[in-house]
Amino acid sequence: MNLSQPPNGDGNVMGIDLSSTEGVHSGVHMEVPMPAIKVGVREFREQIARFLESDTPVAVTRRGETLGVYVPTPRKSVKSADMTELRAAADRLAAALSDVDEEEIVAEFKQMRRGRKAATR
Repeated sequence: MNLSQPPNGDGNVMGIDLSSTEGVHSGVHMEVPMPAIKVGVREFREQIARFLESDTPVAVTRRGETLGVYVPTPRKSVKSADMTELRAAADRLAAALSDVDEEEIVAEFKQMRRGRKAATR
């Protein structure tokens, strides 16, 4: 049944008045153009790291036919993510080194260095 053309021509389809918009949600679907890069399968495979870092959708084609589209998800800020990870790593390092004596490390380093110098002579 074609709902765009009411069968009886009076604006009613199955008892619903399509000519009136009162009490009816008339949603408008707006398409926002997303520029996509078209690449062949080989190029996509060879440059996948670049496409994964990009914010632009990529249409993957084979012989001109689109096989699929890679649409990247929104990412959190790289700078804030890196700082959070860096702080966590620093905390883990501080915990691991909490029972290590700095003087002991320096003495061990000097001893290893002297051993290497003696072996090369």
